[in-house]
Order: sequence, then structure tokens, then C-alpha cells
Amino acid sequence: MSTYTTRIIEIKILESKGYLNDINVFPEGIQNGDIYSLPYNLRTDDKKYCKYVDGSWEYLESCPSHWELVEAYVPRGPRKKQQTVLVDEYDENLKPTGRKVEQPVGPMDTNAYLFKDESGNDRWFKIESEWYNNGGFVRDDYISKFNDSKIKERGLPENLSDKTKELLDKSEAHKYGYSFTWCTLQEWYDIYDEKEAEILKKLEDLFIKKHLLSTDKKLDFIIKNLGKNPSDKERKKVLSTKGKNEDEDEFDFDEEMSYIKEEELPVLWSIGYEIGRIESFVDMYDELGNSSNARIIYYLS
Repeated sequence: MSTYTTRIIEIKILESKGYLNDINVFPEGIQNGDIYSLPYNLRTDDKKYCKYVDGSWEYLESCPSHWELVEAYVPRGPRKKQQTVLVDEYDENLKPTGRKVEQPVGPMDTNAYLFKDESGNDRWFKIESEWYNNGGFVRDDYISKFNDSKIKERGLPENLSDKTKELLDKSEAHKYGYSFTWCTLQEWYDIYDEKEAEILKKLEDLFIKKHLLSTDKKLDFIIKNLGKNPSDKERKKVLSTKGKNEDEDEFDFDEEMSYIKEEELPVLWSIGYEIGRIESFVDMYDELGNSSNARIIYYLS
């Protein structure tokens, strides 16, 4: 049985009513305690928000916020009709009547929502509040406790949204799940950059080592043949980049390149896929520019 890696995404929602363009004009319908974001030209002492209190503004450095479960509408096929089978009918005394009646089989198709597009055509969607797969390198190298990842074993955030708590209870995650942790989208960006830099450094070192060995080989040949006139065959051999070199037991360029291609690059691609899938959810809430305000909750089961 395979291990599944489940993701639940939350967005931090600032409790701001919007931007205030004129500090001297109170927005229509304003109520006591309403908070507004200030543009750069209206900020005082780097305070980014203002709160309406009894007819005047109180300036704030930060804005209250809460976390909200990301529920994404994802295209799907039309709602499936519930299958039925014919079964014997019984009367109130539990005696067969000799007739057959239809009985539903299996659960109803409830995760189906019908909308109309601009042309009036039907478009079916489903709601996804979590997504899961095997996890691959993301699971093994970053989420599972059997690695040195900086984002592992954080547990669940203390300030989970109510909908996220309900989702975890519904899926019985506390009963069947383990390796609970979380991270922000920004942390995934940082992890990607670190892994990319690590691979590029290995490639750089690999090519430098290859050319240094080639140069050493040519220098050794020159020193060995000082005052001599080596044959064309000997010169072609030392200038050739093909074949094995005398240090092949310590360094094999092709083998090192194969390792990077087969073991290192797939990890980077897995991180890139993880980020892309998360971004597709976060973008529905128009929060891609605030990657620290998007967090992903993970667990294995």
C-alpha cells in the first residue's frame, strides 16, 4: 500500500476593508473599528494601516488577519447519475410483494457545480480543498522525518481556520496521518533556489575538474618529453578527449554527469511541480504576490 502525501492550503486574509485614497474623506458606510490600508503617500511613521475610532483615524503598524482554507473550483465532467438496481419490494410486515423497486447504489455525486459561461454553455466544476499523491522526492527529502529538511516535523499550526479543522476531522487525519508539518510558499521558493544553486555549483566544479585534469595531462606530457621529439601518435593520444584517463578510478566525468541528471535534477523538477500546483490554488485568491501569506499543511498517511 502506497504512502500518500496530502496538502491543504491556507491563505492569510488581512482584515482590511481596502485602500484609503483620501485621509480626509470617510468611506461610505464606515463603521467603528473598520481598518483600511494606506498607500505610500499617506503613511505616517511607516504605519501602513488606519483604524476608524469614534470619528477619527488611529494609525496602525500592522493589520489583524486570519487564515482561510483555500477552496478551489476545478473543471470536471458533468454530474454523474447515481446508479440504481432493482430489488424485491417488501410490505410493512416485511413480506415480499412480488414487485421490484429501484434502489440507489453507492454515494451520490455531490461535488458537482453547474455554471454558465459567456456563451451560455454548461460548465461543470468541483471543489478541491486538498490534494494528494505519492509525494515522491518532496515527501522523501522534505516532509518525511527521515531527512534533514528545515520544514519537517513542525506539527500543525495553532491558528488553523475552522474549515481546515473540519476538513482534518472529516478525513480522520489525526487517526491515520503522521509527519504533520507546514511551510509557506515563500519557503518553497527559497528551497528551490537553494537546490538550483547546489546543482549549478556541482556542474561548475565538475567542468572545472575535467579541464584541470586535461591540462595536467598535457603538462605532464610536455615535461616528460622536454628535449625529445614525440611521435604523432603520442601527441594525438594526449590531445584526445576520448577514452579513459589515468585518474579514472577517482574521477569519471560521464558517471558524475549521469548522477546529477538522474538523482539531482529530478528533485529540482519535483520542487518545481510542487510550487506550480500550489500557485494554481493561491492564484485563485489573487495572492501570488504575497507568498509568505500562503501556507501549505502536509501530512502523510
